[in-house]
Amino acid sequence: PYEELLRLRVNRAREELRIRERRISEVAERCGFGEARLLDLHFRRATGMTPTAYRRSLDSARAPRDRT
Repeated sequence: PYEELLRLRVNRAREELRIRERRISEVAERCGFGEARLLDLHFRRATGMTPTAYRRSLDSARAPRDRT
C-alpha cells in the first residue's frame, strides 16, 4: 500500500539526511519524493519535524557535552 511506501521512503530519508554533503533536494530525489517540498510534507507528517530540523537534531546529539 501507499502508506507503506511512504514509511519506507521516510526511513530512507532519515539515513540520507545523515550525509551532510547532500542537499535536501538531493535527498528528496534519491528517496523517491521527486522534490524537496514533498519530502518536507511527508517527513513532517511522519516525524513531527522538517528534514532540516531533523538534521539539526543530529548535530546537537553529536555535540560534546560540557562536563564542568
